[in-house]
Amino acid sequence: MLTKMRDYQRLVSKDVRLISRRVEDGLESQLLVIQTPFGYRRVAELFQPVDRENLAAILIRPLV
Repeated sequence: MLTKMRDYQRLVSKDVRLISRRVEDGLESQLLVIQTPFGYRRVAELFQPVDRENLAAILIRPLV
């Protein structure tokens, strides 16, 4: 099963849809709808610094 999970098709731009974007205190938050490799759509929130010098990011899936 792990082999199948590693061999999925990577995300392309049509698989990700931006719902909203917010910037506060140097942190950018984006609410996204992502199409999974298995055909499901999932809501996720991406947090990243605005300056983009430090490219650390956190992607979470809100409980809905």
